[in-house]
Amino acid sequence: MCGILGEVLVSPAIENRSQKYKDALSAISHRGPDGEGVWQTPDKTITLGHRRLAIIDLNKRAAQPMTRGELTITFNGEIYNFLDLKQELEEKGHKFTTQSDTEILLNGWRQWGKGLVPKLDGMFAFAIFDGTYTHIVTDPFGEKPVFLRETSTGYQFASELSALDKLLPLEKNLSQSDLYSFLTLGYLPGGTSAYKGVKKIDAGTIVTLNAKEVISETRYWFPPRPTLSTAPPRPATNADLERIRDALITSIERRLISDVPLSLFLSSGVDSTLVALMCRYELDIRPETLTFVQKGYLSGKIKIDESFIASQLAKYLGCPHHIVECDPAENENNIDDMLHLFGGPCDNSGAFSVKTICHAAKKNYVVGLTGVGGDELAYGYGKVATLYRFRKLHVLPHFLLDGIYATSQYLRPFSSKFQAIADRACKTTSQIYSAEKNYPMVRWLNKLDGYQDWCENYFKNELAPYLEAGYEDLNGTLPGSILFAQDHASMSESFELRTPFLSKDVFEAASHIDPRSMISFGRKNILKRLRKSYLKDIDFNIGTHGFLFSSNHLLKNLETTVPQINGIDSAFSEKVWHKRSAGEGWTRMALRLAILEKWQKT
Repeated sequence: MCGILGEVLVSPAIENRSQKYKDALSAISHRGPDGEGVWQTPDKTITLGHRRLAIIDLNKRAAQPMTRGELTITFNGEIYNFLDLKQELEEKGHKFTTQSDTEILLNGWRQWGKGLVPKLDGMFAFAIFDGTYTHIVTDPFGEKPVFLRETSTGYQFASELSALDKLLPLEKNLSQSDLYSFLTLGYLPGGTSAYKGVKKIDAGTIVTLNAKEVISETRYWFPPRPTLSTAPPRPATNADLERIRDALITSIERRLISDVPLSLFLSSGVDSTLVALMCRYELDIRPETLTFVQKGYLSGKIKIDESFIASQLAKYLGCPHHIVECDPAENENNIDDMLHLFGGPCDNSGAFSVKTICHAAKKNYVVGLTGVGGDELAYGYGKVATLYRFRKLHVLPHFLLDGIYATSQYLRPFSSKFQAIADRACKTTSQIYSAEKNYPMVRWLNKLDGYQDWCENYFKNELAPYLEAGYEDLNGTLPGSILFAQDHASMSESFELRTPFLSKDVFEAASHIDPRSMISFGRKNILKRLRKSYLKDIDFNIGTHGFLFSSNHLLKNLETTVPQINGIDSAFSEKVWHKRSAGEGWTRMALRLAILEKWQKT
């Protein structure tokens, strides 16, 4: 796990850029405290930089950037199936001088070129220079972000925006479309960054470039599109579950390979408990487990304490267990810290919880396993279940939907039920995801000029709304917010998080199941059935909240004046700000407004 940096210039820089590279790598030193390296071509038009967090092969011989023949690489992440690939490459005559997964990428590229990338099981962002072109590659799910900037003299790339800012100061550039993206989603989708000339490369992508142009940008893997059977939904078969079980066992086993101490982040939820059970009963491993406890309540309602159930499970499995406590009242994190952590607009305050537990964990460990990805695999989010319940309503002709919208707005003062309907009622089907994600904000968002056009452009409605929601969570929210926040939060503490559910093989195994079979019979029923197969005499009925952090805590110390945002009507901001303590979408939207105002002024 590391931080990468690079520059591809049309001609050698006039000034000596050594200090800039040093400053840029210092900006991401938290990503790699174990080493630093810079490599350049003789004419200094190509530069690759690296900060190292040593996980596999701790010897200095595995330092980066690494060169073999005409190939040089800077690599961030882990290749979990590197031992299998190494054996295959050795059989083809390749020699190795290290035990690292980095050298696998170099010899693998020499053997297969871009054909290596689909063979990889891992989380990664790497740049490899082949003597002519620079190829930048991201992992299938977007676990390891990389930003690419086009400048007047060529291209620059880095793991974090802060490093790019040291090479050349970032220039803010938030379009109206990006503004509505952030208001609706809480993050900026792939391809945008809020800065001029800078994009975040999409997950599962290979970008090939020289100093003058991007030669190609290819998506080498997409998560399987959901398909429905013509028959009524039925529970997943045992054969369906076995395919997922086998793929998940392989994924967990590969992600346990480490030359440094490793732990499992354990909640009382389905995902992490299933990983713990498989470690114990399938792999005969008892990993050390950590549980996060947040004192007090989230937004005044939700208690974040899963320690009792998690401790009971750890004891049941014979796993050493530790509890990490955090008190938001004592936490000084604020919106400035959020902007510093992310480098730009992102509302995922849960990053502070991830950062807290990683800070505590790194006293004894360097790597942690998490249950992230289980919800996306099993259509486990509440909004998907809600949209599935209303699926028959969503297929009505537009004129009927318009009528329901108008009627609900008229009747909303007379009944709480009509109010709930009105707060979800959409002018078009393209707004259904936004209405549910930001409940009850959609009628206020519709007051923004051009918002409906943005929805029509962003949400293509190629699938039923409940499937669109699940696919958007997987392709948008997961890489754009969840994994982005997890990466930046954990790496700010020099700590590596691994996600067994995020394996191509696991998702392709699940793609054989009709999505209705995952939704109709209870949320995450396929994972609960797998978990139940290991727990013969214990039942877990408690819910899980994961790594959450109170948005109200971030808002309470702000000035009471209404945020003034370029491009947003002041009446909208005033309404949201006065309702900021009401919870649900009001609090999230107020946080987004506060982030935008702070970012625009910084």
